[in-house]
Amino acid sequence: MKNQNDREAALFTAAKMLQAEIAILCNLKYSTYR
Repeated sequence: MKNQNDREAALFTAAKMLQAEIAILCNLKYSTYR
């Protein structure tokens, strides 16, 4: 069961990091359009 939790935690952190990267990319895109 511990392995499953570790995998879920790793997925969760990866998703959060990906979300932050997407937000940064979107901000850069919008700032260049203005």
